[in-house]
Amino acid sequence: MSVDKTVIGARIQCIRKEKQLRQKDVAEALKLTDQYISKIERGGTAMTISQLSDIADFLGVDLYDLIGGANKGSPDYKKSEMLLLYEGATPRQREKILAHAKIVVAD
Repeated sequence: MSVDKTVIGARIQCIRKEKQLRQKDVAEALKLTDQYISKIERGGTAMTISQLSDIADFLGVDLYDLIGGANKGSPDYKKSEMLLLYEGATPRQREKILAHAKIVVAD
């Protein structure tokens, strides 16, 4: 399994916002800077498993869910996953996602 730091960063940001936390809140709890948290959320830096584990613990999510993307603790996890899929897709893939979604919704 390939781990994409940009996708993980986006998940961290999404979960943080769902919990109405600021980057500063996460940074202070983990003894990091808010600039570093920002860099993580943008996918601008690699993280160690220890750092990911600390972030997952602070956000109250399972580490596997953070890496794998199944943030089932969130009421909007399916929406978050769809947005992450869409954002990571090429323009051609986005057209296909939209076409399939329209078919499913019309059903």
